[in-house]
Amino acid sequence: MFSLIIMCSFFGGLAVSRAEKTVAQVGSVKVMMSEYSDAYKRLYNRYRMLYADRFDENVLNGLKLKEKAIDQVVEKHLLLLKAKELHIAVSDREFSEYVQSIAAFTRNGRFDPEDVRTDPQAGRHGPQAIRKERARGHDRLPN
Repeated sequence: MFSLIIMCSFFGGLAVSRAEKTVAQVGSVKVMMSEYSDAYKRLYNRYRMLYADRFDENVLNGLKLKEKAIDQVVEKHLLLLKAKELHIAVSDREFSEYVQSIAAFTRNGRFDPEDVRTDPQAGRHGPQAIRKERARGHDRLPN
């Protein structure tokens, strides 16, 4: 049904040039190093905050974040391919409602578009980034 190819060369570390390298392929979709790296950084930061002072190399190695990051990215693309196959889509209205429900973009219980524009994280994880991802290749599902 779906073909999956994972390039093993990246498991040695993240010290890779910014040139886009393919780290996996799900069907016809290439998973680029930048997408994997973003997933790894999100996991790393989440666990660093969770473990706080106890976050050391032993904990890091035990968490197997490299494997978790590639698993997350591959799973996302598998789900997107399956959604496309089943003609499951998110309308613009549903997307807008989702963005407006994100707590980080609300003030006094109401959506505040200014928070989206001024939040430094919004550039990487906000509506524009989500729209850009949604518009990429197979991510643009039919309405």
